[in-house]
Amino acid sequence: LNLMNIKSFDDYTFTHNINVATISCLIGQQIGLWHDQLKELGMGGLLHDVGKLKIPLAILNKDGKLSDEEFKEMKRHSTYGYEILQKAKDLSENVRLVALQHHEKVNGKGYPKGLTGETISRNARICAVADVYDALTTDRPYRTAMAPYDAVKILMAGVDSQFDAQVMDAFLRKF
Repeated sequence: LNLMNIKSFDDYTFTHNINVATISCLIGQQIGLWHDQLKELGMGGLLHDVGKLKIPLAILNKDGKLSDEEFKEMKRHSTYGYEILQKAKDLSENVRLVALQHHEKVNGKGYPKGLTGETISRNARICAVADVYDALTTDRPYRTAMAPYDAVKILMAGVDSQFDAQVMDAFLRKF
């Protein structure tokens, strides 16, 4: 139902969530996750941006740079997502943590809590790579899609600061 709500709210976010779930599962396969772990990872990817349901469409689809206040509101989507998913009793905490932590960075400079390294859930660290890769390689109102090669160069520049090195290694081997 959360995914259907996303579809009716914003088509880009829906498609992005499908892509992130798919890419995340491919990374998870490369890492060697088991079937049940992949299901949980995929569900986290499908719902990682559910909190955007609470962000005004004018901010989500703004054709240009967000103001400081708009960016502050956009950053709340991870907390909103966690809150929404807490109401779904059939979802595991691992799925909820993907929504909450997918913008954390391994160096502690992410949000919402500034977590570091392995204090960020493994699924959120995987989803973070998939999230950025898909965002960079997709057309948006404020920028055209990047070539996959250029997106990978940006991801590689973020190893050990933004992204987990083991996750990036698995991403590169799979893709």
